[in-house]
Parts: sequence; C-alpha cells; structure tokens
Amino acid sequence: MNDFIAGKGHAAFGTRLRRLSERLDRDVRELYRAQGLDFEPSWFPVFVALSEVGAMSVGELAAHMRITHAAVSQIRGRLLKDGLVRVRADSSDHRRQMLQLTERGEALIERLRPLWRAIAEVTEGLNRLHSPKLLEELSAFEAALDQRSLFARVSEIAVRSGQVRVRKLKGKSHGVR
Repeated sequence: MNDFIAGKGHAAFGTRLRRLSERLDRDVRELYRAQGLDFEPSWFPVFVALSEVGAMSVGELAAHMRITHAAVSQIRGRLLKDGLVRVRADSSDHRRQMLQLTERGEALIERLRPLWRAIAEVTEGLNRLHSPKLLEELSAFEAALDQRSLFARVSEIAVRSGQVRVRKLKGKSHGVR
C-alpha cells in the first residue's frame, strides 16, 4: 500500500515525527499494560526528572524538558490524582509549588526501571542497525530551530515570495496569513 504521508516528503515532516511518536507510545503503553503497570509514556520525562533531580516546580520541569508549561501541568494533574506525586511549598518561596514523587511514585519507578532499560536497549539496537546517526542529527535539527524557528524561516520565504503577508498576533511577534 502506498504511504500517503511519506509521499508528501518534507512538507509532512512534523506529521511523520508525530506518527512515529504515536507508534512508539502505543507500543510502550502496551508493554506497561502487559506488566500490569498503569503508566503513560508521556509521564516518563517528568518521572525521571523528579527521580534524578528532585523536587521541581511545573515551570522548572517544563524548562528542564523543553516542553510547554501546559503539557507539564496536564501530566501533573494526572500524577496527583493517581497519588504518584505530591505538591509542597518551596522552602525559599512559599508561593511556589514544588512537585515531588510520593513513596508510591518511587516504588513505581523501581518497577519501571528494568522495562525502561529494555526499551533503551532495543531502541539503541534499532538505531545502530537502521539509523546510527539519528539522535545526533535530531539534536542538530533541534539546535538549528533553537537558533531560528521554523516560523521565522517560513515567514521570511513566504513574505519574500509575496504569497502571504505578515500580521501581528496577540502575544506573538508576527504571524503568517
């Protein structure tokens, strides 16, 4: 069968990454369920950061992982509900709420670690065989976007071509329309 999305080439780059991410998350979720673990793949970076770094605020977690504050807040809510993290006031600034793993969260990490090692081993093997420079190239791609966003790059080309005009967006520098 013809892969419609792959056929769109670079225009569907983000879609291909999302599709791959969804596929990996689906398989990992099945692995968790097969082990009798109620854990979501999206929780992994928050769990690991809290385990390795210690208590952090939602903002610190978002910055540490380079994801949105909203994404961490959403994960926070589910982890609180499931009793895997708790909130405590920051000792130096009582207005700031710090997240930390509960005893239940720590116990879950211990159960997850062997599975995480196996996932890492298999992923490393796949990369070594099929795409040995993938992580290095992904880091380079992210670094290029850190230097200049996709938004800025596309805006420049679109405006230069005269196909679109740039307008000011609320809270943003410029938007393409």
